[in-house]
Amino acid sequence: MIELDQDAKDHDEYCSERELWSAVVQQAIEDSLKPGKATRVARERDAARNFFRSQGQMFDWICDHMNLNKDAVREKMEKRWASTF
Repeated sequence: MIELDQDAKDHDEYCSERELWSAVVQQAIEDSLKPGKATRVARERDAARNFFRSQGQMFDWICDHMNLNKDAVREKMEKRWASTF
C-alpha cells in the first residue's frame, strides 16, 4: 500500500513539474511574439528568443524533461518570428 501511495505522490509531483515547465515555455512564446519597439518590450522579446536559441541551456533541459523535440520547437518559433515581423 505504501508503494501505491508513493507512486501517486510521484505522479502528482511529475504532473506539477510538467505544468510549471509548460507555463515557462508558454510565457517565453508569448514574450517572444510581443509587438512593439519600446525598450522594455524589445528587451523582453530578445530575452525570450534567446531562451529558445540557446543551445545546451535551460530550454534544452526543459525539452528533454518534457519529451519535446527541441529542434522542431526552435524551427517552428523561428518561422513564427519571421512571419510576425
